[in-house]
Amino acid sequence: MERSITCQASRLRRQAQTFSHTVSSSCIFCRPSSSFAHLSIELPSRRLPILYDYLTPVPSHLLTTTLIDFLPPSFAQHYLSSSSSNTTTSSTPNPPLPSTTNPPITSLPPAYHLIHFPPPTPPSALLPDGTDPLQSPGTPFVRRMWAGGALRFNPSSHKSRSGSVSLRGQRAACVERIVDVSVKGREGEEKVFVGIERRVGECGEGEGEEAVRERLGAEDGEGVACVERRNIVFMRERETGKVGGVEGEKAEGKKVLKGSGGIKEIEYRNLAPLYATEEMKVCGREIEENGKSERKFEVWVEGAEGGMSVRGVAKVAVV
Repeated sequence: MERSITCQASRLRRQAQTFSHTVSSSCIFCRPSSSFAHLSIELPSRRLPILYDYLTPVPSHLLTTTLIDFLPPSFAQHYLSSSSSNTTTSSTPNPPLPSTTNPPITSLPPAYHLIHFPPPTPPSALLPDGTDPLQSPGTPFVRRMWAGGALRFNPSSHKSRSGSVSLRGQRAACVERIVDVSVKGREGEEKVFVGIERRVGECGEGEGEEAVRERLGAEDGEGVACVERRNIVFMRERETGKVGGVEGEKAEGKKVLKGSGGIKEIEYRNLAPLYATEEMKVCGREIEENGKSERKFEVWVEGAEGGMSVRGVAKVAVV
């Protein structure tokens, strides 16, 4: 009897040890889900308003006049020569304003879409750092860093409805959406990585909002003149260090505006801050020639101290 009780007690101890080992082993992999995991679903579901504008040559003309001393002659010759019989260079300080009715009509140069499509959000509704609240994950992620992005120009130019946008006063739209969100980092040190896509193209006066979203928002949308992706990292207050390989407290995106051919695509990463009051230098070198239709360039921006602040790759069509 005593021996039977001893055996049963021994067996119960072994079962208890096995159960304890199973529980402790499974708990190693049972991490509670982040309290911010819902952002990966909630942010992409937001319906951002369509930004409309009437594209006249005036904003582009004023920007070019401002930058003419810094742009190479090849840029003016390729993108702006149609606006006048004279080449627009620093030697012609007062280039004429292009016409919206008489040919040739000027097309929107690469990256010039950034001076159009102002957001409808009044200043009082913006967050303290100027962030659109519809693109922000909210508290406690009150700081943001523009980590990089990419631009593609005239991706639908092969279609019957060209992706090129002419500056003749017509209505155009910029469709914005949050395409992906991920939360990374240990509890209390999370960072929210937000990918924002912007698609620009012409639209008709009577074209409804849903029709515009469907046409321009399609993967190979008809009439899309530019597709821009912005990679934004939202962080907690006073957080510094490396984020996805990018160092520093902040880095604002800078787009490359110059080129000797038709710029097709730019992909870039921000490595260090750039400030409006400091001198910067935009540099580039050819790294690959892909047949007769495309050339590839490494492009970078050097800050005031000569360090690399932005680095990217540009694909240029041979014209």
